[in-house]
Amino acid sequence: YRGVFHGGATLSNFNELQDIIEFIRSKIRENKNIRGYQTILAKVAGCQRSYLSQVLHSHVQLTLDQTAKLAYFWKLDEDETDYFLEMVNFSRSGSKELSAISKRCLQQIKKKKENLANRFKKPRLADNQHESLYYSSWIGSALHVITSIPTLQTEEKIGERLKLPLELVRENLSLLSSLGAVKKQGDLWTATQRSLHLPNESPLIAMHHANWRMKAALDAQYGDNGSLHYTAIHALSRKDIERIKEVILACLDQMRSIVEPSPEEEVICFNCDLFKI
Repeated sequence: YRGVFHGGATLSNFNELQDIIEFIRSKIRENKNIRGYQTILAKVAGCQRSYLSQVLHSHVQLTLDQTAKLAYFWKLDEDETDYFLEMVNFSRSGSKELSAISKRCLQQIKKKKENLANRFKKPRLADNQHESLYYSSWIGSALHVITSIPTLQTEEKIGERLKLPLELVRENLSLLSSLGAVKKQGDLWTATQRSLHLPNESPLIAMHHANWRMKAALDAQYGDNGSLHYTAIHALSRKDIERIKEVILACLDQMRSIVEPSPEEEVICFNCDLFKI
């Protein structure tokens, strides 16, 4: 995450006022090279510098108007702004009923932000039947992606690279063509939709994950020096679990920013698992 979703404050198990203070401090640290940055923030919020200093070092709290002005100044997105404002609501709530409502709102924002379909905003296939065919095995998505590589667009080269029988390659490419995912031009197959995303709520998501995790397990057995497999079992606090999830999601955002402009030369599979046992 950027904005309110980094800088020490987690999206659940939060510590009321302290998380707001830590977030503002993190923004000041990020902009430490800007002279008088704290004075600039006070001016943006419409308060004296001394008042902002009290916010950072005592029980004095920001108003919702001041919070909204800072969110606009920092160019937070809608979810981040909602979260920041709701944190102030939570810290200022005078009853357990209002605190419960604010906490529920914060948890809803967290759930929305963690949904990868919302983060990536990538297209889906036309309908459920198409998705069932595409995600029925690892072969569909592998063939789809590999046809974006100029040097691997013939049936023979694809079969050799993926170690698949030529007839199976032809059968699956024909299927992908009927779904509108690839097209054939002469002897070459090319991807027509470069990026797809299957949302968490899809009944096919478990199958899709399982297909590629089985492939990862097989790759680990081969002992390829170019591969990287990591499994670790940890015991840690619930709050730190949330911190790790935020680190992973931020990593995914950064990875997507690298992948999207990258020229197609190789096909990789990236699996990332974090779950309670």
